[in-house]
Amino acid sequence: LQEAALSALGALAKESPDVASALARPGIEREASPLTNILNLTKSRSPDCQLAACLCAAHVLRALPRHQQDEHSTRIVMNTVNRMIASPLSPTEDLGTPHASTGTSSSHLGNLGQVTLVQRTRACFVLYHLVADDSSLCQAAFERGCLAQLVGLVTALPLPPTPPSLVSEAELLPPGTGNGQSSNTARAGGSRVYIPPPEDEMKTDDEEEWCEPDARALLREAALTTIAALSLFDNDVRRSLTEPNLLPSYHHPSSFPAASIPSTLTNSNSFSPSPSPPVPSTSGTPPLVPVLRAGLAHPSPGVRYAACQCVRAMSRAVAVLRTNIVDSELGMGVWRRCVKGKSPRKSPASPTSDTFMAEDVGSAGGGGDSGGKEWEGEKDKRVLGAGLAVVCNLVNNFSPLRAVLLEDGLVERLVEILGYDEPALRVNALWALKNLLYRSELDLKKRIMKEVGWSRILGFLEEPDMEIKEQALNVLKNLTEDEFGVEFVTNEVVDDVILNHIANALRSANDDIILQAASLLANLANDVEAPLQGRILSHPQILPALHAALVAATITASSPSSATAHAHHSHTPRTQARGPLVSCVAQLAVRGAAQIQAAGFEGALRHVCEWAGGGLGGGRGANGGWDDDRQVAEKAKEALRLIQGGGS
Repeated sequence: LQEAALSALGALAKESPDVASALARPGIEREASPLTNILNLTKSRSPDCQLAACLCAAHVLRALPRHQQDEHSTRIVMNTVNRMIASPLSPTEDLGTPHASTGTSSSHLGNLGQVTLVQRTRACFVLYHLVADDSSLCQAAFERGCLAQLVGLVTALPLPPTPPSLVSEAELLPPGTGNGQSSNTARAGGSRVYIPPPEDEMKTDDEEEWCEPDARALLREAALTTIAALSLFDNDVRRSLTEPNLLPSYHHPSSFPAASIPSTLTNSNSFSPSPSPPVPSTSGTPPLVPVLRAGLAHPSPGVRYAACQCVRAMSRAVAVLRTNIVDSELGMGVWRRCVKGKSPRKSPASPTSDTFMAEDVGSAGGGGDSGGKEWEGEKDKRVLGAGLAVVCNLVNNFSPLRAVLLEDGLVERLVEILGYDEPALRVNALWALKNLLYRSELDLKKRIMKEVGWSRILGFLEEPDMEIKEQALNVLKNLTEDEFGVEFVTNEVVDDVILNHIANALRSANDDIILQAASLLANLANDVEAPLQGRILSHPQILPALHAALVAATITASSPSSATAHAHHSHTPRTQARGPLVSCVAQLAVRGAAQIQAAGFEGALRHVCEWAGGGLGGGRGANGGWDDDRQVAEKAKEALRLIQGGGS
């Protein structure tokens, strides 16, 4: 009954600040709050009740406003699930034949005894729900050893006797070693990069799958999912996954007495009893890498999805991307297994599935129609989406894999995905194209747009889905990042067509779209000698839309009353758009000072100067260098001088 009540309260509190605040509020005459009573149940003698209390508390804490979140309460939840993850394994559960839990363990949190795989899986997902998408909570969990416990757990799970691999052992040489390059390697950015064998040489899915009990597969999924969440934000945390000495020491989860292990557990497909943490590989391969390589080929879509999310988090670190992701074949493994697959063939649409990650024991699912084409390889759409998110990192301009993926059919596959019905997949495909175009050569820009097609990109600007529209604007912004790109775009698309879309985007209620539209317009207006600037000034909608967007961005920026709130608001998309907007005005004022003055920009520009004069400047960021308030103010002063002086 307690578990049911806790589950109901957690469901009510999830993403509901009003309910969460009521549960966290002390009662009349200073009685303990419901949240305090919930946390007391984390000391129950029943592990299942402990888990239910932790999940309920996690939902309450995450729904509370930041200033109401209690560090002591989050620490209680972290400690409880962390100990459960690290507790000794049950040999019976290790066989993959889970029995019904009685929920009457003779010990509580401090001495859990043997915890079942299902309970350990739930503990992983509770931790996930507590920390997901919150950088400060992820950092706190890392510092308390949660990531180390999870790595210890997942590396203790058995791998297949012959781990699936796209690369032969001869191709796993460190960069720069060996006597030349084989036919399957190439150099990119100074490193040897693996080029996969032809598709017909790849093994079939049936040959590479291995059989794993469902309970153990769910535990693998849960651990990897939570590892990905914990390592998403901080570079040091990501590095710890590839440099084991940076991880705090952890208690090995399979340290139950050797005498209690049935003889059936001594084969290669079981846990090996080990009273101490696994020793890092002498070959220099981080312990998590073989787990992720096997996870990418796992028969469970949930495990493949979680493995992709881990690789995505790791690939956000430049150093890790340039070394471990390349050398371990993880990057090419995600591309080949979870994104590209094999040649498309006509088939009935994949059945739709509503099986997604559950509250505490979930698994990944997917499905949907992809236009009657089904790629042999990854058929689960959630996994495909996660794989695309990895590819977005692999194609950045500093990645050694960028050239390799381009030669392996990347653009053609992304174009295929742009035709899918699922908006999330199209967003990720556009994101990958955007990253490919960033700081790319003009020849590559032309090649990509020949495959994608101008009509498709312009059509995305009319999509009701805001994320698709934002990424389409981002594609155009990266196409026009230099004068050669601007000339290329304006030769292919009628000026008024692009300007009409920009004007509409500047009036959007979506801040991200305003930011991308402002950046695109700043690129187009950058060349004061080009005829395009005259057409921008004479366009009937551009200047009014530009003025309205600048006024809105300035008002939004100056609205917070405190320095802390001001610092937070200075990094929102709306306030970040001030830089490109002011740059547009300054560039246009060189030739069209009278038109800029007539459109009423002086007041908004003065407001920018006064607001930045308060000394609340941020650091120069990745958004075109316009995160510095003083830099924006200097550009606004330049625009005012041009307006008052009649232009250049």
